[in-house]
Amino acid sequence: MRQLVFTVSLTLLLLALLLFSGCSRAWYHTDLSGAAADKQFAKDTDTCKFNALDLYPLDKRQQAVQYEKCLREKGWIPQRDYDGYRFETKPR
Repeated sequence: MRQLVFTVSLTLLLLALLLFSGCSRAWYHTDLSGAAADKQFAKDTDTCKFNALDLYPLDKRQQAVQYEKCLREKGWIPQRDYDGYRFETKPR
């Protein structure tokens, strides 16, 4: 049973990662820039994705809402662009 839960969780995580990479936003942090921002964003985005998946394992819409809420709480600000959304730490 634990193996099944692990397999389902891993599958949902991969699907969530695909979802977030396909429809993503540019994010920036007012206190960070350059390599420090890149490193911190990678850490924060992983943490937020895992938290969202744990809280809402079957609801992708709620995962996205929780993910954005988590990043905002960590000080990241979304920046919209006209070509869709992308995960980036710096504006284009």
